[in-house]
Order: sequence, then C-alpha cells, then structure tokens
Amino acid sequence: MSSLKEKLHMALACIQSKRICKAVKTEYIACLRSSVTLRCEVQHVNNAEWKRLNDTKPATFENKHALLKIESMDKESEGEYFCQASLKFFRSKSDPITLRILEPIPRLEFEDDRVKLPWNTTQAKSYKWTYIGEGNGPDKDLADVDVDVDVDDQNTCTLTIKNYKKTDTGTYICRDKETDEQLAAYSLKTKYNVIVDLEYLHEPVDEEFRNKLIDNTERLLQTLPSHVVKIQTPEQRSKDTSHRSYKMEVVAYFTQQRNTAELKTMENRDKAGVCILFLNDNISIPNISFSKKHIAISFRTYPNNVKCSFYDECHKNYWNQLLMECTGNRQDSGTAKDKKQGSATAEIEQESEFAETR
Repeated sequence: MSSLKEKLHMALACIQSKRICKAVKTEYIACLRSSVTLRCEVQHVNNAEWKRLNDTKPATFENKHALLKIESMDKESEGEYFCQASLKFFRSKSDPITLRILEPIPRLEFEDDRVKLPWNTTQAKSYKWTYIGEGNGPDKDLADVDVDVDVDDQNTCTLTIKNYKKTDTGTYICRDKETDEQLAAYSLKTKYNVIVDLEYLHEPVDEEFRNKLIDNTERLLQTLPSHVVKIQTPEQRSKDTSHRSYKMEVVAYFTQQRNTAELKTMENRDKAGVCILFLNDNISIPNISFSKKHIAISFRTYPNNVKCSFYDECHKNYWNQLLMECTGNRQDSGTAKDKKQGSATAEIEQESEFAETR
C-alpha cells in the first residue's frame, strides 16, 4: 500500500514539475466593444476553467489550449485573469494574465480621400484587420472587396480604404491572423470642409480692419476638430475646394454703436437664415428675440490687430450646432445602417438651409 502511495506522489510531482497549465502570454490588449481571446497551454488534462475576482467560467479547448473568449470588451472586462486546470486531486494555476484596454490612434479624414492606416510589424507574419462601426460591436472581419491590406518590404502592414465615406467611420483593428491577438487600432472619423459664404448687411468701411476682422473670425470659428471652417466674402470667392465642401450662407451685421433699427432688421429676417452679429466688446446684446441661428461675436480693436470672441458660451454652442447641422450630423449616433436609412431625410433638410458644393 505504501509503495502505491509513493508511486502516486512521484507521478504527481512529475506532472507538477511540467506545469500542466501555462499562460501563453501574460498581457493582452483589446479595444472597447471588440472581441478578445485569452489563451493558456494545458498538458495532460481536458478540464479547465478561467477565474477573475469572484467569477468563474469554463474554458473551451483548441489544440491543447484552454481559451476564454470575451465577445465584447468593456471597461469592466479590464483586469487580471488566471486559468486553472485539474487532474484528479491535483490543481495547476497559470500565472496572472492582465487584460488592458487598447486606445485607438485617432484619425480624421475627408470624404472621398484615399486613407492608409499603417502598422509597423516586428516579424513576417499573416495579419488581418477587423472593424467596429459606430454604435456596433463586436468587430467583424473586413471583406477584401472593401479594403486593401498590404505588407511592404519594410514589414509595414497597411490597411487602405480606396474611397473613404462617412459610413466608414469606426474603429479598425490590426490582428495576428493565427492567434487573433490585437496589435494596433485606429479610430477613424470624418473631417468636414465648411465654406461660410459671408455677406455684410452694412460692411465696415476700413478695408484693413475688415480683413483683420474676417481673418480672426475664421480662426474663432474653428471650434470642432472635425470641421475646417473657411470664410469667403464677395470679393474673395476662391477658397480651396480640393475636398468636398458644405456651404453655409451667412449674413453679417456690424454694429459699433447700439443700433436698434439694424438689430430689428436682423431679428425680422428669415428665421431659417444664419446671422452673425459683430459687437464692439463694450456693447451688450439688446433685449430682442434671438434664435439659435443668430451668433453674436464680440471684437476689440488694437493698433495692429482685431481680437474676436463669442459673446458667451451659449453662442459658441449655437455655432457648434450649426456646424453639425450643416454637415448632416444633427444626430451623430446610431449604426451605419440607421444613418443610411436616414440619409434621404437629412439631404432634404440640408437643402432647405445649406448648400453642398464640390
């Protein structure tokens, strides 16, 4: 009997020395809403489970590996895991495996551009790219008909989108094709070119002052990173149109003194029109009815410059809303499918207020 026990102890010691449960790697990264698979190499057993805090989940097996697949990564999934395998009276536990959130590299691109997303590889392997649309998850493999994936001589795996559209907005993830491990990611969003077609109701007489006022107003109106705003006036209509542009027609009111008659004219204009009221910084807005399409900008004149600012934070927010409406992003949420279904309605609404140009 004692001889049998000794043999059993020796067998268990032998198995233990080989470590029947071993982490393939001790750290994984994954984008939010993407799928990720943790792996452990197991020997001599086909029974294992994954543990994290007070949670236990059974492992699935593939080629002597115990797997834990998380279908949609979220902030609560981040943390430390370990795999535990059992053989009769013996248990083996892997080293801790840390799962972290992978923050995508942000990119803004114009519509119709050719977009390249590169990732520098460390060795010659097979790679693939997956995609998560806005509001969707988990990620899905990209079809070859939608994009090109190239690996050049410098070991750079590049995803190419031949003709970028608004519906291509989302997260793009480069993975090891064999292990499905996430290596790099990009967050791709649309960049918009907005032309503000500005005409004065009563323009300033001083040409130098007028030019400085327009230049500084143009800089002030760059409030959203995704929107490039350019002002064109009747005497200057040759703004760059190399990218698709969205036109916003604006009437400007220039008031150095409290001019009630001019403000009343502004108040009574077509409510659908966009107006900018330039106010000397020592003048307050009179108590008249303003809509969210009436933007007040204060200015102060210096010997060699003109400084512009929004009258208050509300007017800055009104301007941001106008930019979103101009580019068809009044409700910038939901799935790509929802956006496509609503595109016809959005175009009709846009035509009534703004004009899109090429």
